[in-house]
Amino acid sequence: MEKHHDRAVCVMSVGGGKYLEQYRIVERQMQQYAARCNADFVFINDWIDKSRKRDIYSQKLLIADYLRQYELAAFFDLDIITVSYTHLTLPTILLV
Repeated sequence: MEKHHDRAVCVMSVGGGKYLEQYRIVERQMQQYAARCNADFVFINDWIDKSRKRDIYSQKLLIADYLRQYELAAFFDLDIITVSYTHLTLPTILLV
């Protein structure tokens, strides 16, 4: 992961199927949001814990450590945005 900013906007989609489809729907908007917040966009598409001792849902608990090189990071579930993007204004939580 190449770091350009001290902030990160992160989403995670491990495996294929419906989650990868959801990611493809929000990818462009999340990248634009990251750019608007002067943040790197980080897409996690593999298990953080490669030993897989933790289930897939517990992998989210490891994201903070995974992104420890950033001063500020925001993680979004893929299904957080479920409306039309035409009129959507994303929150500016990282613009502080």
